[in-house]
Amino acid sequence: MARESYNTALIFSPSLYQTYLSLTQIDITEKRGDLAFMHAQKAVELQPQDPQSLYVLGVVNAQFGQPDEAIKIFESILAVYPTYEPVVNALREIKTMLSKT
Repeated sequence: MARESYNTALIFSPSLYQTYLSLTQIDITEKRGDLAFMHAQKAVELQPQDPQSLYVLGVVNAQFGQPDEAIKIFESILAVYPTYEPVVNALREIKTMLSKT
């Protein structure tokens, strides 16, 4: 239901990056990696300087087996926004996870 509503919103306003972020969250929940990547990348394409868009793309990478790419994305965010707490926490979690493997 929510997915349909967001897709309808994109028909009328295809440049709403927040809608792509919302779809990405649904995709993550439904474990639909290909769609999550596509929606997150579209959000970044529309708002390349937005830390939230980049953060969500990093989360997608981390969730779907690309932790090294997630680290690169998170570190690029922190270079500009060094106190962006969601990224600080996510980066710490990924590095802890990788150190255990």
